[in-house]
Amino acid sequence: MKVRWKTITLGFLASLGVILYLHPNIDLKARHFIDSLFTNKRDAIDLPNSAIAKEEVGLNKAQRAHENFDMEKFILSVDGSSDPAAYRNARAILFEYSRSGNPPDLQRFLTIAREKKLISPNEYYGELGHMLDVPGGNVFSIFKEIVKSQNSYGLEVMFSAVANSPSWIKDINPAERLEMYREIYFQKPKFPGDVSQIGLSDVSRYENWLTSAEVLHGEKDFLGVVENLINKDSQDPREYFALISLGYYDRLLSENKIDSAKTLKKIASDYISSYPKNEVANIIYKRHMTN
Repeated sequence: MKVRWKTITLGFLASLGVILYLHPNIDLKARHFIDSLFTNKRDAIDLPNSAIAKEEVGLNKAQRAHENFDMEKFILSVDGSSDPAAYRNARAILFEYSRSGNPPDLQRFLTIAREKKLISPNEYYGELGHMLDVPGGNVFSIFKEIVKSQNSYGLEVMFSAVANSPSWIKDINPAERLEMYREIYFQKPKFPGDVSQIGLSDVSRYENWLTSAEVLHGEKDFLGVVENLINKDSQDPREYFALISLGYYDRLLSENKIDSAKTLKKIASDYISSYPKNEVANIIYKRHMTN
């Protein structure tokens, strides 16, 4: 009986974890944490510390509100080795400034902060990725810098930002948009670890990648791209669960692309037959494969 209750409890927690994970308001840090509960892995990503004291944030806003406050001079003056408190405060000010919109000097300040080692490379490229959440800034230049860096966290944030269809999408010229689409398509994320394991964050990363590709593609025939993934470009069966989670199985059926839909279903079904205890695969399959 104890074993039975343990199995039921683990199954319930797995289901709850996937439901929470798939909720649109769950951020990247929460997704990585939930993922770690299922996969024994800890992504080595140095994310900004969010545990900043409220009074310190209030001080940051007061400092920045002063008309003579010089952000560049302030960043350059920080010496973390001799004054850890000033170092933490400078980081808090920088991140608060970074998330306040896209002021024209933000990218320059981030570059200076990275050179001063006030922020890590992951934090730098992550903040560039967040700049794609809102209008402002040189979108094309930021996009190209993140892609060129091949920084995994920066790419992940960028996928998420573009997937949410930021307002700048309609303003970029067709040539740049096409180049961005082509570049992002070739950034397809790989599923790490043994093929028997599916990490929730890995599914989400793939979903954001493909959704961002569709946003940039901007054409009605994007299902042709998905069919190419199903029948040619996808080598890992775990990719198919991200496609199913995004609803492409139903979309293929609705557009009468029966053969590709059958292939998608068969590969996912065969995977579950091979790894019947994979909770993530089972929940995604049962939730979306209704036909």
